[in-house]
Amino acid sequence: MNAEISEPQAIASLKLIFSALRKISDDLILCFDEEKFSIRSLNSTRSALPVIKFKQDFFKTYKYFSVQEKIVAQIPVAAIIMAFKNASNPTLLSFQIPDSDSYQFIVSLVDKYTITHTWEFPLSEAHFLNAIFDLNETCVEVKCRFDVFNGLSEAFKNINTIYMDINSNSKKGAIYFKSSSSDDSNGSLSSTLKIQKSERCEVQISEDVTQMQIAFSLPDFIVGVKIAKLLSQFFTIHIIGPGQPLILRANSTNLIQFEMPLATVSEADDDEDNQTEQAANEESTDINQNDNYDFSNNYNSRYNNANKDNDNDGQFTSNSAEMSQVSAWQINPPPNSSQGSSTTVISVKENSSSVQFDSAASSLTDRKPSRISQTLANGLYAESPPFPTKRRMAGPNTIAQASQPPSEDEDSV
Repeated sequence: MNAEISEPQAIASLKLIFSALRKISDDLILCFDEEKFSIRSLNSTRSALPVIKFKQDFFKTYKYFSVQEKIVAQIPVAAIIMAFKNASNPTLLSFQIPDSDSYQFIVSLVDKYTITHTWEFPLSEAHFLNAIFDLNETCVEVKCRFDVFNGLSEAFKNINTIYMDINSNSKKGAIYFKSSSSDDSNGSLSSTLKIQKSERCEVQISEDVTQMQIAFSLPDFIVGVKIAKLLSQFFTIHIIGPGQPLILRANSTNLIQFEMPLATVSEADDDEDNQTEQAANEESTDINQNDNYDFSNNYNSRYNNANKDNDNDGQFTSNSAEMSQVSAWQINPPPNSSQGSSTTVISVKENSSSVQFDSAASSLTDRKPSRISQTLANGLYAESPPFPTKRRMAGPNTIAQASQPPSEDEDSV
């Protein structure tokens, strides 16, 4: 196979087509036969299949000399775009496959400085993909000029799925693009773009259709509009019905044919998805509420049961302070403790864990050292081990010497 293009405008259009198809998929499927050369691409979700067919008259020369009926191969779109970027304003483009068994795709570009850039790309095997639909079943046909949808991507930013409403009773046969379904009652904000029937947009609705709503991918639709804009001023949108593909079509003087089936979502599928999502949300809410209810009930029941059992055993009472008390104790204050500015009386009943405190507020700075504290200090000093060296205690108000062993300098002094 050998083909050649000598018109700079046609070469520029082909470059833009490759750039637009890159947003659909990273790979291109090339198909060659005796009559035409076609390019197609399929996205990862299999919801869009743009097909561009170039007839023999589009090329300066087109020769197909393979024994096979057609050659179908796959090539990364980034490789072809790279070849176009390195050639400045190309005036001649040629690509060829030397042998159908070699799977080599050779692209040659001649720039404005008459410098030839040649690239050889390996081809991989691919399957011939085609969408099945019948245009005779079209219910709504919209013929628009390409500038009607200018600003569509700006009006619906960060939106993947868009809804198209068609109503035969609306004035002037207008069509509506919405960011959410008309039946959606969750209170969210919705944007609407209205396109009225005019010289730039003609809408033909079948008699048996009164109202219709379809949902499809907005990014894929915008890519189809960009490709159609490169080929013709007007393009056609064929709508068969919800759940059936939406077809974008455009022609360029019968030399290039563009066709893009775009998957739509039926109302039944949309309702089923909404019901599934709503049921999942309700189930999640029920689970959270049940978890909180069981937790509180279990905690309260276990707490009450523990108190009940402990009351029966006679070990604990309902007072939280008394529950933390392990055993009762009795402290006899020293005889001279009343000299201080505060007194504390602790009374303990026999065979009971109930403790009563009666304290009077006072300042701790006014307290004087008691005999019992001095006795305890002297006892700790007497029982301290020989190392580290014992502290020298001159009196209760004197700072003790450091307990580190003396250094050699201190011994010599």
